[in-house]
Amino acid sequence: MKNKRNLTLYGLVILAGVLTIPIAFIILKNLSNSSNVFKALFITAVFVVLAAAIMLIYRLVFDVPIDVITQDKEVTKLGRKKYWFAAYIRKQRFSSSYMKRLYRSINKNIEQIESFYRRKDVFSSLLEELQGEQSGAIADMAALVENSLDFNTDKIIDRIKIFDDKLQVFLVEQNLEYIEEYINKNDQVLMEFEKLITEVSGMSGSESEVDISKLTDIITAMQNLRRNEDSQLEDLKKKYQ
Repeated sequence: MKNKRNLTLYGLVILAGVLTIPIAFIILKNLSNSSNVFKALFITAVFVVLAAAIMLIYRLVFDVPIDVITQDKEVTKLGRKKYWFAAYIRKQRFSSSYMKRLYRSINKNIEQIESFYRRKDVFSSLLEELQGEQSGAIADMAALVENSLDFNTDKIIDRIKIFDDKLQVFLVEQNLEYIEEYINKNDQVLMEFEKLITEVSGMSGSESEVDISKLTDIITAMQNLRRNEDSQLEDLKKKYQ
């Protein structure tokens, strides 16, 4: 259920390290008269520059944001779309009422994606408490929800790309209702997922509540004891004998 670690960053760093080795030999050979501290700093600087250059090239070739590369966990397709939305808003400088409405829709979609992954974590924790074959069938539902959100989000991004090259107000206005329709569809999907989580919570929990009356009695008795009112201790003793 848990996301796998993202190995992309480790791979790029290792590649930078491998490329630094022959450069380090050249540095050590040509700077033999320099101090070891200077040579170490020089080699470190070369490694950092190479790592940054490799990440930039990877970003340009595969269109993967640096935020995604540096994630501790593997980023899903839906997660990458969240970074696409964030980058889109950062590069825009328009302040018309229609663009503000578009930004609100985009931010809402980002919140929906984040909300899904929070709920998915809860859902996964609840499934771990379930026993038997039923947990496997229910587990597939999270993937179904994620695929549905991913599909709807794709529709939103594709529509934004239509007017992204020539950003004209009337094009934005024409497409806002379409975008907001898919935002509402995402809300409906998340609402159904919430219902599923509630049902699974009921399945994984105990049918009867834990009786804490004894604990309450003891706390009350201890409070009375602190106030030198120890008469209730005898009553308590008789109650639980």
